[in-house]
Amino acid sequence: MHAHWRNSSLHALLPVSPFVLPKPSAAVGMPSDRQLEIARLVATGMSSSDVLAELILSARTVDNRLAAVYRKFGVTSRAELGALLL
Repeated sequence: MHAHWRNSSLHALLPVSPFVLPKPSAAVGMPSDRQLEIARLVATGMSSSDVLAELILSARTVDNRLAAVYRKFGVTSRAELGALLL
């Protein structure tokens, strides 16, 4: 099955799915486009090292943005993140 992608910038990184993603906590807001890009790569199985090489970011930046995504979606692991995004 091929993933279909939405056109809006916020949803450009999320596949169209019959599942509804949980709404991020109002207290922490929506993930940024860059946070979603990192989340999508991690959800597909990429390591932090792979992500930083792909996006030309520092390890600290990847870790910080990934931690923000976890907080915003209320997940605690890459597996939970993958279940939400894939």
